[in-house]
Amino acid sequence: MAHLGIIAAICLENAVNRARLVRSGLTDFLTGFHNRRYMQTRLREELARAQRDKNTVACMMIDVDHFKRINDAHGHMAGDSVLREVAMRIDSEIRMSDTGARFGGDEFAIVLPGGQMRDAEALARRILKTVSSRLVLVTPGVTATITLSIGVAVAGPVGNARDLKPLAERLIAEADAALYKSKAAGRNCVTVSTTVVS
Repeated sequence: MAHLGIIAAICLENAVNRARLVRSGLTDFLTGFHNRRYMQTRLREELARAQRDKNTVACMMIDVDHFKRINDAHGHMAGDSVLREVAMRIDSEIRMSDTGARFGGDEFAIVLPGGQMRDAEALARRILKTVSSRLVLVTPGVTATITLSIGVAVAGPVGNARDLKPLAERLIAEADAALYKSKAAGRNCVTVSTTVVS
């Protein structure tokens, strides 16, 4: 019985370690958000569902304004702290069915299944307000107002495409282009693409 107990314990430990490994491969270790790879897979899944249901999917790209200044002035640990706080504030606004991800560096992405343009824009404005309305602790004794630039795009119902990767890439690119328009407009704003990606 003792030998059987040891074997069972080892099997259980292996299963737990495997689950941790799978999770770590899909999660950004710093923010706890999903990583880019997971988000891109999830986006294709949501586009497939939208295709079946003749629905839309919205994508939001978010960039922390002047993030390099924080790293340069206070160091990378302070920058990491700011990213964690921004991710937590974004997460407080999105639905359980939405997928938030750290896209890279100081850029985040959100996939909104069934997201209509007006709903995605309203969410983007709430996120903008939630992040900028309260000071963020950068380092002990130092706080800052953090603002965001956000781009929003929507993919409309598509035909019976088998490979949804190109559509997912076009949707991300359209949201990213809208994000850069927000940055060019002076930052701390939301830009919604007028093009429905299909």
